[in-house]
Parts: sequence; C-alpha cells; structure tokens
Amino acid sequence: MFRDFETAPSKSSYQLKFILAALALLGLLTAWIAQSRTGDRLEAVQAERTQLLGDIEAKTKDVDSYKSSVFNLESERDVLKDSLAVSESELAGLREQVASLETQVSDLGSNSTEVQSLLSAATDNESALTSRITELESELASMTSAIKAMSEISL
Repeated sequence: MFRDFETAPSKSSYQLKFILAALALLGLLTAWIAQSRTGDRLEAVQAERTQLLGDIEAKTKDVDSYKSSVFNLESERDVLKDSLAVSESELAGLREQVASLETQVSDLGSNSTEVQSLLSAATDNESALTSRITELESELASMTSAIKAMSEISL
C-alpha cells in the first residue's frame, strides 16, 4: 500500500493522509487538554498542601501551648504537694500538743477552766489547719484533674 502511494498516489491515499492528519490533530488536542487538566490538578494539590501545612503548624503551636500549660500545672501541683506536706507536719505537731495538753488536763484536775481554754485554742488551731489541709487537697485534686484533661487533649 505504501509502495503504491510512492509511485502513484490514489484517491484512497489522499483520504488516508487526511485521516492520519486528523488523528494527529486529535492526539495533539488530547495531549493539550490533558496537560491543562494536569496543571489545574497540580495547582489544586499545591493549594491543599499549603493549607495542610498551615493546619499542621497551627496544631503544633497548640500542642506546644498545651505542653507548657501542663508543665505549669504540674509545677503548681508540686508546690501544693509541698505545702500540703508542711501543713500535715504542722498538724502532726499540733496533735502531739493536743495529746500532751489532754494528758496535762487529766493530771491537773484542779485548774480545769484554764486547761479547757488551752485545749480549746489547740483544737481551734487543729481545726484551722485541718480546713487548710482540706482546701489544699481540693486544689491538688482540681489541678490533677486539669492535668489529666490537658494530657487527654494533647493526645
């Protein structure tokens, strides 16, 4: 067929040339359309990538702030634990004083009014320290729950 075309082109060979030219043009149009769609997709993917990177940076900053908040809460909790330990030791000392005062009261039956006032003062001190310890324990419990909540959020 090609040899015939070389020697004497016929009507069918011109039709074949036209069909081949049309197919080549169709291929070029298809490649151009595919390239423009690929470019649009690439731009969309790049825009999504930029948005995702921004979201990741924002989440990283949030995690860092949560970490610093947890660190601050843990340091406050440690301070409250130390304060609670000091208050408990003071309470133990006051309980010893109360116990010694009670012993003295039983030994000094004659001076009961004076001893009762001392015992009342010691009991008031004990109740004041007990209420302070209760406050510190509630603060410690709230700090601990806040730390747990922050830890759950950051996870």
